[in-house]
Amino acid sequence: MGAAPDSHQLAKALAEAADVGAQMIKLVGLRELSEAERQLRSLVVALMQEVFTEFFPGCVVHPFGSSINSFDVHGCDLDLFLDLGDLEEPQPVPKLPPASPLLEDREEGDLGKASELAETPKEEKAEGAAMLELVGSILRGCVPGVYRVQTVPSARRPVVKFCHRPSGLHGDVSLSNRLALHNSRFLSLCSELDGRVRPLVYTLRCWAQGRGLSGSGPLLSNYALTLLVIYFLQTRDPPVLPTVSQLTQKAGEGEQVEVDGWDCSFPRDASRLEPSINVEPLSSLLAQFFSAVSSWDLRGSLLSLREGQALPVAGGLPSNLWEGLRLGPLNLQDPFDLSHNVAANVTSRVAGRLQNCCRAAANYCRSLQYQRRSSRGRDWGLLPLLQPSSPSSLLSATPIPLPLAPFTQLTAALVQVFREALGCHIEQATKRTRSEGGGTGQGEAGKGASLPSSASWRCALWHRVWQGRRRARRRLQQQTKEGAGGGAGTRAGWLATEAQVTQELKGLSGGEERPETEPLLSFVASVSPADRMLTVTPLQDPQGLFPDLHHFLQVFLPQAIRHLKLEHHHHHH
Repeated sequence: MGAAPDSHQLAKALAEAADVGAQMIKLVGLRELSEAERQLRSLVVALMQEVFTEFFPGCVVHPFGSSINSFDVHGCDLDLFLDLGDLEEPQPVPKLPPASPLLEDREEGDLGKASELAETPKEEKAEGAAMLELVGSILRGCVPGVYRVQTVPSARRPVVKFCHRPSGLHGDVSLSNRLALHNSRFLSLCSELDGRVRPLVYTLRCWAQGRGLSGSGPLLSNYALTLLVIYFLQTRDPPVLPTVSQLTQKAGEGEQVEVDGWDCSFPRDASRLEPSINVEPLSSLLAQFFSAVSSWDLRGSLLSLREGQALPVAGGLPSNLWEGLRLGPLNLQDPFDLSHNVAANVTSRVAGRLQNCCRAAANYCRSLQYQRRSSRGRDWGLLPLLQPSSPSSLLSATPIPLPLAPFTQLTAALVQVFREALGCHIEQATKRTRSEGGGTGQGEAGKGASLPSSASWRCALWHRVWQGRRRARRRLQQQTKEGAGGGAGTRAGWLATEAQVTQELKGLSGGEERPETEPLLSFVASVSPADRMLTVTPLQDPQGLFPDLHHFLQVFLPQAIRHLKLEHHHHHH
């Protein structure tokens, strides 16, 4: 990841810059590796090369990833690809150093782990695992200063992890990752092609980290985030960067490369290519990134860097074309391995949060605080974008998926749930129409021109109606057991019950609300027809109750909508 920079020092430096573009360029300078750090890395690579050449004559140690792709930051991993050439046919086992305690010094039972994971052709897997073990042993026993060596045979690309004590570097050695080398060179070519690429990528990585959007697990990898920025630059008008297929066509004689059946041909030298005629400043490209991403149909398309456009995935088009491409809430195609969705790990919650965070950032970028340098010592420009978010604003950017229903029905149901079932005061309702440029959207042709782009409500609560509902509901059921109990399955029955539960809870906490007093909590709820996701954002929350409420709404609202819809069908049939 690269550690977050010392925020105080960073903020001070950025506040003194002349404008947003200058802030972005300064950010790169503060985050990138120094000349000394680069030299240290090349020394470690040279040391590895020397040791591995003894065991595998003719091998080459290639750094790839952030060390060479032009997006390095202090402390980033050193990714190495050990290219054994065409050692496809089994080699005689190389001579290990004499009598070293190598193989007894097994850490964390690596061998056991390796043998459990045989699923692809057993021999091939076993050979690969044995080779990985061998590389691990060499690192452990023969490279001075290397410790904490661990083989990870189960990764998508198996690696050996290591640390190098004298330099403090952490790194990976992989044996089968030639594609990554070309990916890194491609990123580096993009940076050489246009000076705006690095400042944008560094800024967006910092922003995404602070919003809890990038990292491991269900989050976007740095690589995926970088490709997202490059795709965005390919789709400007005019484009800032060429598409991969345009680059492939410009590859010269010696630059035709194929790896694992994928075409990795592109010019190695940026000076042979004509520069972009797009002249937009950095500050406006950054703002455009946020508004573009917030409006893309992520689930319904595959963002292709090769074509520089979004390919529709309805009917599973790409999977037929590219065997094994996993589709999901965010589909971003690797520039060379076309069957690889580099964001296949991203969950719908994270994809939704990405779009919500982009929406909020796009709104901020319209303000003078973004556009104009503050002389009064206020945070301006990038600074508010780079400050890490609080847990409750991260939550508010985590959308709640709602069941499918016609949009007007959905909004009507939500109003009923908030107002009647939960006893919210709904202060105002707004509908923004999608057609920009002031038109009302009436009489315009085209898809969804008259659909609202979102509906939102300001809601206020005076009681903790989200606490103790189950207990209150049980008490009410006991009381009505004797009475007519047939109504609970219907819409009216469900709403009436929940409204009673809410009354009961209000009674417990001391009577009716008085709108002249401050509410306990107020929030905005908004839903967009594009993805049927509900976003809830706190307005006033003096007691910090919002996370509890959000947690409750995540479960309660989808159930409520299902109840109201279910009932709807009874009327019609």
